[in-house]
Amino acid sequence: MRFGDSFTVLVYARARYALFKGDTCHTFASQLLTNGAPIIYVKEQMGHASIQTTVDIYRHLIQGANRNEVNRFDDAAFGGAVLMQKAG
Repeated sequence: MRFGDSFTVLVYARARYALFKGDTCHTFASQLLTNGAPIIYVKEQMGHASIQTTVDIYRHLIQGANRNEVNRFDDAAFGGAVLMQKAG
């Protein structure tokens, strides 16, 4: 085996390890959030420098995130007014 061949194997093995490690970390963070862990705890576990990084990556798993965004939009656009009332 030549140097180039063993170097290629080493780079390939390292890349696979990095992907596996990333997948494992992502799965861990996803499970934490799915089970209601605070986002700040997940940020610390993942080693992210900023809470924004954690939110950007895991926004889809944060419980109530969509509802909060809709409420925020409603407050900004309509001052929190109820647009539709129950017919009665």
